[in-house]
Parts: sequence; structure tokens; C-alpha cells
Amino acid sequence: MKKFTPFAATVLLYFNTLSLFAQMGEIRGKIIDKDNGKTPLPGVNVYVERAGKQIGTFTDEKGNYVIKPLEPGMYKVQMSMMGYQSVVKENVQVTSDQIAFVDASLTEQTIGLPTLVVTDYEAEKPLLNKEGGLNVISPKELKNTALLREPKALLATFSDVKLAPNGKDLYIRGARPTSTVYFIDGVKSIDGEINIPGSAMSNIKVYTGGIPARYGDVTGGVVAVETKGYFDVLKEYNLSK
Repeated sequence: MKKFTPFAATVLLYFNTLSLFAQMGEIRGKIIDKDNGKTPLPGVNVYVERAGKQIGTFTDEKGNYVIKPLEPGMYKVQMSMMGYQSVVKENVQVTSDQIAFVDASLTEQTIGLPTLVVTDYEAEKPLLNKEGGLNVISPKELKNTALLREPKALLATFSDVKLAPNGKDLYIRGARPTSTVYFIDGVKSIDGEINIPGSAMSNIKVYTGGIPARYGDVTGGVVAVETKGYFDVLKEYNLSK
């Protein structure tokens, strides 16, 4: 019987950590002085909040900040600095393997001036894909699409993806349908199908190039589906009441 050495345990922990970080997203942005145009504000306190948990940082000398790693979900972002009006941006969507840009401009504080709150915030810049050849169907797009029950037809709306006449096979960048690999929450689908209800999906990613190494040796494309987490379902339940 082989012994499970401390070295093997360390290696296993290392790769588990890499897998965890690969599923995380991040928020970054730039904060400037609104009255002085493009003057960056260093030392601004920036923190994000989700489900009562907070994590924060400060802007650097160029007014830039980065907060990572963050679990996918909806966050509230608050920026504050002595002498300036605080700004809160709510409903900032964080998606794994992506960067949500949240920029802001702060106004010098006036006595009695309340905190500025921005609800239903959408990133001021498009989400930036960390790997090339990545198409993403966001939670908002999934919620509003009429093709939720036909996910493959939905994927065929991307220019590099074609749906076969049988309505089942996908051709990604001309590769054979059997070359396309499907993952559900990081687990490879054995039958090459998306066998979960559309209402359970949080987002769908389609890799047509620059496929990350964690998906293995793939000659075609990768379709990665992430399902909704506890907090996503809880939020939908509360909104439906």
C-alpha cells in the first residue's frame, strides 16, 4: 500500500487551490476627482460586500484598485475617502474568469451631502475576458432570452457557432460536433449534452479559441455551464414573493 506523503498532500492542495482560483472573478477600476476632471485619487477606501461579507483595498497612486479573488455573484461596491462624498454601486455582477470594471468619480464633500447610491449598476466597460476566444451569456441575458429551453440554439447566436439541421449538434469554428466538450460546474458531461433545466443556469461560456488548460486537450470548442448558487436562488425567491 502506497503512503500518502506530505509532499503528495502539498501537491494536491496546490492543484485544488489553482482549480478554486480558476473559478473566481474580480472587480477593478479607476477613481478620479470629479471636479478636476481626470485627476486620479490615491488612497480611496474601496470595499465590496456580498451576503454580509466584506473585502476591501485602497487605490494606488494612479487611482487604480483591484479586488480579487471573488466568488461569482452580485456585489455592492462602496468607495469612500475623507473630504469626498461616498459612492455606492449596487448589483455589480461578478462572473468567474472575468473582470468587472467599476470606475467612479468622487465629489468633494459638502456638509450634509448624502452618500450617492447607484442601483442596478452595469459595468461601465464590457467585461474583459481573461482568455481569448471566449463568448459569455450572462445571467441577465439568460433571464430575458426566449431560447432558455433550447440552450444549443442559444449558443448558435454566436458567429463562430453553428447548429446542425438536427437541432442537436454544434459546430464550433468548423470542427466536428464530437470535438466539442461540455462541462457543468467544472464536471465533464459524459453524453455531450446540457442535461439541466434552463432555469438552473447562471451563465454559459463558449470557448472557440484559447481554451484554458484546465479543460484538457480539446480539438474543437468548450461549452462551460455554471449553475445558480444558493444566494442566486434565494434572491430570486425573495423577489418573487
